[in-house]
Amino acid sequence: MRSVLCKLMTGLVIGACLTMQSVFACELRIPDWDVRYSIRNDYAINLLQELLKRTETQFEPCTIVKGPYAPPIRLTQQLAENQNYDVAWMPVTLDNSARLKMLPYPIDKGSLGWRVLLIRKADQSHFAKVKTLDDLRQYRAGFHELWSDYNVYQHNLDEVIGFRDYQSMFTMLHHQRYDYVSRALHEAIPELTRSHEQNEVQLEQSLLLHYPNGDFFFVNKSNTRLAERLEKGFQLIIEDGTFDRMFNGFYGSAMSSIKLSGRRVINLENPQFPLDILNQHPELWLHYEENRLQ
Repeated sequence: MRSVLCKLMTGLVIGACLTMQSVFACELRIPDWDVRYSIRNDYAINLLQELLKRTETQFEPCTIVKGPYAPPIRLTQQLAENQNYDVAWMPVTLDNSARLKMLPYPIDKGSLGWRVLLIRKADQSHFAKVKTLDDLRQYRAGFHELWSDYNVYQHNLDEVIGFRDYQSMFTMLHHQRYDYVSRALHEAIPELTRSHEQNEVQLEQSLLLHYPNGDFFFVNKSNTRLAERLEKGFQLIIEDGTFDRMFNGFYGSAMSSIKLSGRRVINLENPQFPLDILNQHPELWLHYEENRLQ
């Protein structure tokens, strides 16, 4: 009898352990992005958690584990080689869309491609006279060399001054190393508020740059099960309005703090953007109509 009970208890313990292992067997490794991009990355992580939660019944419970930080080029390589990461979010390019499986939903609705300028306060009268791209080419742009859309500015403008130290961005602007920096709508005001140069730098009041760009989720091409799961999750949260509510909750106040009415839109080409993506879910991309993005 004792032998039977021991075997029964052993079986129950093993079963419980196996159950616990199955519950926590799914771990998704994500990059631990730089804290400077906290709004953008907090949003992506919350969105990913929602996708996993919505598909938990059909698939399994899953936890998110942060891996090391990596810039987009190295991140693409490591994700393609199944190293360090299972899923990541970053701006889409011809390179990463070819090497990785991209979920065709712009998680930021393309807001990365809607840009305002930060300039020296003394220069607003000069920028107020800019009407066309040719006019803008008279001024020197500053942009981070490791950001994926650096090539957009090199492709469209005559002079782009590259930098690699994010912290020096406003200092270099203040000291006239270049004439402006371009920031996404949700980035401009928070960054300006944190800057030590805010007494010398301001938000430019008359222009709005645009080029196709946006953050997407990427997985390894062989990870078809995860891709299927995220795809299913997106369908659910788009259908019931959760996607819109989450986007507005994270980005709404930062974007609405910038006055858009009366701004002149200058369109830039993005030579590294796969244009066919715009046709897959056109309803998810922001458009500038009646002096506002919608």
